[in-house]
Amino acid sequence: ERQDFFGLRDLYVTVRMLAARLRDTDEDLSPQLLINVIRKNFGGVTMAILDNIVRMFVTRCFGEATAVLACSDLAATMGANELRLVQEQMTLGPDRSIDGRYLLVMTEGHLAKGVLENQGMLTDAVVLYGSSFQQDQSLDTLSRNVHTIKSCMQFGRMVVLLDLSTLYESLYDLLNMSFNYSNGHRWVELGLGTERVGCQVHPEFRLVVIADTNEVKNLFPIPLLNRFSKRLITLDTVVPPDA
Repeated sequence: ERQDFFGLRDLYVTVRMLAARLRDTDEDLSPQLLINVIRKNFGGVTMAILDNIVRMFVTRCFGEATAVLACSDLAATMGANELRLVQEQMTLGPDRSIDGRYLLVMTEGHLAKGVLENQGMLTDAVVLYGSSFQQDQSLDTLSRNVHTIKSCMQFGRMVVLLDLSTLYESLYDLLNMSFNYSNGHRWVELGLGTERVGCQVHPEFRLVVIADTNEVKNLFPIPLLNRFSKRLITLDTVVPPDA
């Protein structure tokens, strides 16, 4: 695993989310609450790595004995929880104002797209595809995709990007949440070659990136990786090993 897979943003959002939950519910910090928030913000990794992360946090807060007990059922519930968390982050859940980052779904090939379609999560989404064909790398195709995203941003639709790494540079300010505010509305600039196109961002707009796990681990630069909330969908997520 990459040593820089998680960054300060992941930790910062975790602390903010915990603080908000404790403030709004007036409950005490518990191992289960801590685990739930860690799962939301430190996703996109294998069960073994997630287990280590959870144990580290719970041990620091509650001691090693509690960590062993609290983490005992992590593996059994990982698959169901991963799909539930994907669905939460693709909708306008209660934590969206805290973790406003867009979603990166790491997967094997196009597995995640099929899983999300079967779960009914892409029913209202606009799905944009990319490929290594020269035509799909052209400025005309880039312009067409940027204008499609611009339209979805204006009207609050969800956009799913599949194999479209050529678009990430154009979406730099959007992924970085570099919004300008005017008359109560959010605005952001999209890149189109050497030009910049201003666009209003509807409150219900959502962006989901589906990318191959190996591409994410080997090719995604650190700043890009840390802008996303990350999830992992594999065969083990869909069909647990002991099924």
